Amino acid sequence: MTNSKKIKRKFSKPDSEMETQADSFEQQLVDDLNDFTTFRPSFNVGYVTAFHGEIVIARAATPPEIGRAQLTAITQQVDEKTAACVLLFADLMYSVKETFPKQPGMWKSFGSGLLTKARKSGGKMVSLLTVAHDAADENSAALIAKDYTQLKIDALGTEATALDVLCKAQEKKKADNRADEEDYVNKLNSVWGIMTVISKAAKRIYKDSPAHYRNYLLYPDSTSHVQNFSLDIPAGGFVSLALNHPLHIDTLLHMVNDGVTLLRICRSEIAAACGNIPPNEQGIPLNPGQLLDMNAGGLGVGEFLIVTNLDPALNGHITMVVTWV
Repeated sequence: MTNSKKIKRKFSKPDSEMETQADSFEQQLVDDLNDFTTFRPSFNVGYVTAFHGEIVIARAATPPEIGRAQLTAITQQVDEKTAACVLLFADLMYSVKETFPKQPGMWKSFGSGLLTKARKSGGKMVSLLTVAHDAADENSAALIAKDYTQLKIDALGTEATALDVLCKAQEKKKADNRADEEDYVNKLNSVWGIMTVISKAAKRIYKDSPAHYRNYLLYPDSTSHVQNFSLDIPAGGFVSLALNHPLHIDTLLHMVNDGVTLLRICRSEIAAACGNIPPNEQGIPLNPGQLLDMNAGGLGVGEFLIVTNLDPALNGHITMVVTWV
């Protein structure tokens, strides 16, 4: 059995904001299409049409909030039906103990002692009520003689079936929601992926026109975010930097290895993911005395920025300025 990894959004902003920005990218691309086509012939009318189609598909996808609201409604029905079943079982056990006094073995055949756990789970309550119904049916004559009616015995089976239907609907809705949310996020990520391609191209096309390039920034509102680091990196160890804002492909990194050891810089989705991975497999090396300016997009993906010291004997040091543009 394998655990499927939850699909994550490739952007760190509200869905509605990303969709609005996608519309803006599309319109800007239409206005600048000659520049893009000159840069790469693949940026043509067909490309714009395909981009528009992805936006339409993403916007038509059902937001996860709707599925969650529907699941909440079903869960409430399960909880209410479970509570009603608890009362039915309690009424039965009163009659069972009255019918079979001082016979705990008989009580257990009806499910005595199992209510505490069953009341917390619709599925367990179905099982308990089914057992109770079967036992009551087998001992119906004795129970009816003590005024526990056939109607009540039948109700145990009927309510167990009704609760089972609700529980199955709840589990199906959970599975459907997982699939629907994954589909929804994939569609949004598809749009964001095209926007990323357009933004990278625009950076080249408008390298001499920063003002024009700003129309294609993926995170245009983050220009004021700057964070400075100056820290030691322990021998043979690593440091996960405590960033104030999410990394994105346009985040600028100004790095200086002002120590005496070889360092490696990488991005990761968890705080220690690339702590022990060889430098030729992940991240980029930064030699002693080396200065490097680059975008975080060149370091892979992940919200964590990790600096590893590849020397097992000596401490290293790095000075870094992170700028969100």
